[in-house]
Amino acid sequence: MFWQGNAGNKVFNAVYQALMAEQYGNDHVDALNFWTPTHTNTNVPRPIIGDPNGNDRVSNRFVENGSYVKLQNIQLGYTIPSDFVRRTHIFSSFHVYVAGENIVTISNYKGYDPDFISDGLFSRGFDYGSFPNPRTIMFGIQAGF
Repeated sequence: MFWQGNAGNKVFNAVYQALMAEQYGNDHVDALNFWTPTHTNTNVPRPIIGDPNGNDRVSNRFVENGSYVKLQNIQLGYTIPSDFVRRTHIFSSFHVYVAGENIVTISNYKGYDPDFISDGLFSRGFDYGSFPNPRTIMFGIQAGF
């Protein structure tokens, strides 16, 4: 197993910012918690076309905790006892395994993956929407003849 993580960093989630713009497009589910005169305990402003107050401007409203722990790699295998394998008269050894990459990520980050790909020196800590790290599961057999 290989666990990897990061603690204490802050991330500006520009994808979340775009989804919270509340214009004509598809919004984030958090946008349903918007301000009304009877619901004032929220940090989501009221939706209004044109956004005359600039509620979707860059601010600390979109800065999130980027801490995470991730199971980056794992491999589990089993070697079948040689006495049992030799009875087949085909194999001298037989090993089966399953391996995986990016199996689980533990985080409160609202984006796809807090371990996102940054596009340069001056945009570190800004998630503008990169592809999430793919989850891969592999099965294998190692047989000796």
